[in-house]
Order: sequence, then structure tokens, then C-alpha cells
Amino acid sequence: MSRSRRRTLGALAVVVAAALVPSAATAAPDGSLSGLRLHGEDCGGIKTVYATPHTPYLFGPVRLLGEDFTPTGQVLLPYEVTVISGDGLKARHLVPGDTYTRPGQEPTNVVTCSFTGATGEGVSFEIEITGTIRGQ
Repeated sequence: MSRSRRRTLGALAVVVAAALVPSAATAAPDGSLSGLRLHGEDCGGIKTVYATPHTPYLFGPVRLLGEDFTPTGQVLLPYEVTVISGDGLKARHLVPGDTYTRPGQEPTNVVTCSFTGATGEGVSFEIEITGTIRGQ
């Protein structure tokens, strides 16, 4: 086999191998819900729930508060975050109509919680967070 033919076959093998390797999951945006107060109805069995994300990560645990703003002892661990509406979240790198999914396998026993809220500038938004609830 000639040298140029071996190079061609070698290059072709590299291209085929690259096509067969699954691509990495798209990384979560740099966005965060930290500092926002979220209000939801019927989230994981809690009739009226408030949530307070504290981490600078989109998929960080979200502490759940009851109707009187007392901690429930539960946290929502996000797997997917969907921005339904709210141009005010663009500054947080979150775009209305987009769903952001944490890399990895989908967890079992997921719940979807719908939340509304407003930014510090008074712009209202609506999001859905799908994930698991842990705690008491």
C-alpha cells in the first residue's frame, strides 16, 4: 500500500471515529436565579410555595418555603429549567422559550413546579423547574 493511500485511510479513520463519538452535552448557561423570590402553586404536594435560590448556579438546590415563608425543610434539585416568559431574565443569560437541561441522566421521581416572580427592576417572569424534591 502506498504512503499517500495510508495517509488517506488514516485521515478517513479519524473522521469516522470522531463522527461515532457522542458529543458532550451543552453546558448550562452562566445564568442564575439567585436572589429572586419565586412563587408557585402545588409544587411537590405543597399547596402554596415560595422558593429562594441562593447559589450562583442554575442547577443549584432551591430551598422551598411554605405559605408563611417558613422553611419546609425541602429543596428542589433542578434537572430542567424552562423560561416561559420574562425578558428581565436576559441579563441573567436566560432566554424566554428556552429549556436548559443539566447534563447527565434524568433523575427518577421528578416533579414540575411552575413559578412566577419579578426581578429587582420590577420585570415579571414565569419559569418551570423540573427536578426532584429532597428533605422532610
